[in-house]
Amino acid sequence: MKKTILICVCLMLPFACWAAARAGSRAGGSTVSDGRLKNVEGVFDAGLAELRQLTPVRYRYKKNNPAGIRDSGEHVGLIAQEVQAVIPEAVQGGKGYLTLDHGPILFAMLNAIKEQAQEIESLKAEMDVLRRQGR
Repeated sequence: MKKTILICVCLMLPFACWAAARAGSRAGGSTVSDGRLKNVEGVFDAGLAELRQLTPVRYRYKKNNPAGIRDSGEHVGLIAQEVQAVIPEAVQGGKGYLTLDHGPILFAMLNAIKEQAQEIESLKAEMDVLRRQGR
């Protein structure tokens, strides 16, 4: 059996470097995703309604914060507590602080795009009917 060991070296953000050597961990931006290795347990259905409740913010880390994060300038992102309320799969706790896994947010965006595409198709069909009726 092949064992995978992930090593994470963090100089500036030591608390944020929680690379777990476990199944499904992301390394280098990719994840093992072969359907032959999965037991699908359901459909992830978060989408537009959940995303509309999230507010991207501009922020800086507080000076001398207890996590030891050194601020390198302004950032853009989400607040984990806000995300946790609507897409709990995207939030993990660690060392008392919350972290975001952007994967579930990305898949909520995919679902939102599908929802909007369906709405656009519905509106196009409605417009075609109205045009044919001469309205």
